[in-house]
Amino acid sequence: MNRSFQKKIWGIAFGIAVVSLILTAVAATVQPQQTSSHSPWLRIGVITKSSGSEYWLSVESGIDEAARKSNVSVTLLSPDLETNTPMQNRLIEDCLQEDFDVLLVSPLQSTDAAYIETARKKGIPIVAFDTRLCQENIPYIGIDSYEAGRQLAKEMVSQLGGSGCVGLITGNLEQESNQSRLEGMVSELMANGIEIAFAQSGYSNLQLSEQAIDELMETYPQLDGILATSAVTALGLRDSLKDTSIILMTFDAQQDALDALEDGSLGAVAAQSGYLIGKEAIEAICQIQAQGGRISEMEDLIIPAPILTQDTVEAWRADHPEQEESDVS
Repeated sequence: MNRSFQKKIWGIAFGIAVVSLILTAVAATVQPQQTSSHSPWLRIGVITKSSGSEYWLSVESGIDEAARKSNVSVTLLSPDLETNTPMQNRLIEDCLQEDFDVLLVSPLQSTDAAYIETARKKGIPIVAFDTRLCQENIPYIGIDSYEAGRQLAKEMVSQLGGSGCVGLITGNLEQESNQSRLEGMVSELMANGIEIAFAQSGYSNLQLSEQAIDELMETYPQLDGILATSAVTALGLRDSLKDTSIILMTFDAQQDALDALEDGSLGAVAAQSGYLIGKEAIEAICQIQAQGGRISEMEDLIIPAPILTQDTVEAWRADHPEQEESDVS
C-alpha cells in the first residue's frame, strides 16, 4: 500500500541467548522423539512473536509435534511482548552466533531486518513463517494474508446485505501480515461500496481499553460491523458489543474464537491455524534438507485459511481435532 493510500485509510476515519535475554525472553528446547539412537540431524532455531496467546501456543504445539517426529532439535524463543521488536532482533542476532542449521522467524518487523545480511554472511538460511520478511529470497510459510483479508471482508459484505458501515482494527502495520490483511479488507469493502468508518492499527494480540471501546461506539454510532486482524483484539470487544447489532469478524482458528463463533458472538473467522503453520514449517524445512536442497531456494508454502461461520465451524472443528488439542496443551 502506498503512503497516500495508507493516509487515506487512516484518514477515513530463543536455550541459547545470553543470560540477560534469557531472563526476559521465553525459551524452550524441543527434544526429538527417542525413535532412533542417532543424535538430532538438524538444529532449528525458532523465534516467534510471542508465547502468551492461544494462537502462539498452538504454533508451538505444531512445531513440537513435527520436531519430535522428524528427529530434529528445535530451540524456541519469544520476546516478552509482541510489541518488543528490539528484543526479538537481539534474540535473532544471538541465534546467529550459535550453530543452528536454519532459523525460522516470525518477524515483528517485516522490512529493514539487519540480521538477514548477518545470516547470509554466516551461511545460516532464514525462513519466515506466519508473517513475511519483505526482503528478496526469504522463503515464507503461512497464509495468504491479503486474500484472507479480502475473503473475510467479502463475508462481512454478505452478512450486511451489501451495504453498511465497517470499522477496521489491525495489528502493527510494520508486520506484512497485518498490512496485507488491511489491504485485502479495504479493497473488498471499497469494491462493494461499504463505508469504512475508521482504521486503527497497533493492536497486535492486544485488547482495546474499555475507554477506547466506549469512544469508538460514541464516535461511530452508525457502525454495522468491525473487522479485526487478531482474535485477541476481537474477543476483547465481544462483551461490549453483545447488546448491539454490530457484526464482529476476525482471524485465528483458536479455541476461544471458535467457541465465540459457535455461540454467535463472532460473525466469521478466517481460520488461520497456528498449529498447521508451525507443523508444516518444520516439516517443509526437514524435507528440503533431507533431499539435499537449498533452504534459500524453497518455494513459499501457503496454508489455507477458510472463512468459517456459525454454520460451518462445527464441521471444521470435527475435521481438525489437532487444533483443539494444541490449544490446551
